[in-house]
Amino acid sequence: MSDLSKFGQVLGNLFTNDRRWGQTVSGETAANLSKVLGRLVANIDPGGVSHATLTLDAADPSNTNTCTIDGSSMGLGTDVYEFLTAGGTVANDDNIGVVRGVSKGSTRTGLIAAINGAVSGATGLFKGDGSPARTNGTLPWYAYAVNTTDILIRSADKVGGTVVSRADTTEVSETFTDGSDIWDVGTGNPVNIGRAPLQIQTMIESVEITTALITFGQARISFANEIGVVSLGSPLIISVEDSSGVPKTGISDTFAIDPDTPSDLVITLGGGGGDLADGDVVTVSTVGAIILT
Repeated sequence: MSDLSKFGQVLGNLFTNDRRWGQTVSGETAANLSKVLGRLVANIDPGGVSHATLTLDAADPSNTNTCTIDGSSMGLGTDVYEFLTAGGTVANDDNIGVVRGVSKGSTRTGLIAAINGAVSGATGLFKGDGSPARTNGTLPWYAYAVNTTDILIRSADKVGGTVVSRADTTEVSETFTDGSDIWDVGTGNPVNIGRAPLQIQTMIESVEITTALITFGQARISFANEIGVVSLGSPLIISVEDSSGVPKTGISDTFAIDPDTPSDLVITLGGGGGDLADGDVVTVSTVGAIILT
């Protein structure tokens, strides 16, 4: 059993020991909740990481060659890395200067450090007014060498930070003299777009049955998000207590997710002997699936 499944069982045991989960009219008993949560947690979608690979091997970049990571479509700005020999001046004061090293390997190392915001001190490159050129990127990517020729950038929580799942539309481009030094997605194109993770949110809501609702013939419990994760068969955990707080079983009223408003549970009130009565409290817990963008 995976650690996530064990975690789900622990959560299930906690709920099982709460009297609110003692009864259900949905056919899913509190004793099975640990299994349900274990299955749910074990299958939470972690999402996908946005990424792009830059080959920098054919030749050391020529003076004034550039490599660009453009996050303007995400409202994050643009980082233009300009390669220059020591003492050079960037073509645009906003450009980030990367010193052409004594080898292609050292140039790759310098670019990785700049993307990760890890350059400390001046690099010996300058702006037009003679002040030190910018040395570090500003966008939330993590870069590293995957082999002796390629640099991989992956979506991160901050500059040079922890890799995270993200649906990212950042574009990359380059102006390298050698046509073999390229991004895997081409120049001026979006990165390999990842996907935000599926988030699971537990939702609990209650409704008190009244004579007015019984006359109306229907009670509704409304949640903020769609109920359940259909592909995982997530259940509704439903408990009923009378006006004195005593659990009730054998309820014959019907419960159904509203097909037109899938965030809502509709209770059809029959008004018979085995049905919900005035003062009864129905508590429903379920999970909602949220895709973060």
